[in-house]
Amino acid sequence: MLGLAEGLVQWVFDRGALTGERGRLVCVISAQGAHQQMTHDELADT
Repeated sequence: MLGLAEGLVQWVFDRGALTGERGRLVCVISAQGAHQQMTHDELADT
């Protein structure tokens, strides 16, 4: 788990370390903000 201080994403989890699913990171946005007005595609491109 990695916490980030700036940007849209606050937390990053390594799925490989947690579940053995190699090559996949999970990014968590855990606060209100401009991202709530973005589409899933826009978030994925950010």
